[in-house]
Amino acid sequence: MWFTLSLIFAQANGTESVPFEPGEALQISQRAWREALEDRPQLVTLSASSNQGDSRSQMLEERLRLLEAKAFSNREWKVYWERQASTARAYADELSRAGVPDGAAKARGLRDWANLSNRKIENQDVYLEAVVTERDALENAIDATDQVEDSKRAQENKPLVSTHENPLHRHRRYLDELDRRLKGQNAKRMVAEADDAMVERQIQSTGILVKAQEIDSKLAAEELRIAKEQSKSSLANTIPWSVEYAGYWSERAKEIQQKFARLKEDLRGQLRQLK
Repeated sequence: MWFTLSLIFAQANGTESVPFEPGEALQISQRAWREALEDRPQLVTLSASSNQGDSRSQMLEERLRLLEAKAFSNREWKVYWERQASTARAYADELSRAGVPDGAAKARGLRDWANLSNRKIENQDVYLEAVVTERDALENAIDATDQVEDSKRAQENKPLVSTHENPLHRHRRYLDELDRRLKGQNAKRMVAEADDAMVERQIQSTGILVKAQEIDSKLAAEELRIAKEQSKSSLANTIPWSVEYAGYWSERAKEIQQKFARLKEDLRGQLRQLK
């Protein structure tokens, strides 16, 4: 529901009031900010688990798809907060110029929101670093696993040895068999090395992720502070627009409170993984 920009101003003599008609610039900036605020991307978490019956290759591929989705989601959230920063600041500037009752306080809150958005943008880069750190190691593990699978298929598809083969053919087949076994052993060694590297990178990734979540928790607390400040009853609390403005931020504060609780729980889970 759009804010109702129908404000009642007391005239200079204090005995008569006239309706406030917002200018086009104020209406446009308000609409742009609200649309940007409501256009939230889908939230992707890394807590999804694979089916127990999946093969190693399937689990790795599924994890890689999840990481790719998370990377895409983080880029979307970065764009989201970039729009928040620009539209909130533009709306604050128009509020300051429009002479809205308590407009200065509202403008300060929106500028705080714009500054918060800039810090959110920076933190999205930290999240992305965590995703890329694990993704690179995962791709190496998938390559190594594919080599093992190729080696197994080669073993399964090798032709049967004929009793009528001459000694030269049997010798060549024997050498081929040794070569296949050697490749199989090398592939298994590569898998073991890739697994070690993947575990090490996952630990690094978790550490980076914890850092991002700690920052996000602090930013969520700042979000909550701004929302609560903006939802307070103002000196102009009888003006419909101010009442609706405060009511909107009150609902936003409830959403942020729930998100804050989820962030703290996710952070505790990541910290347990590091122990």
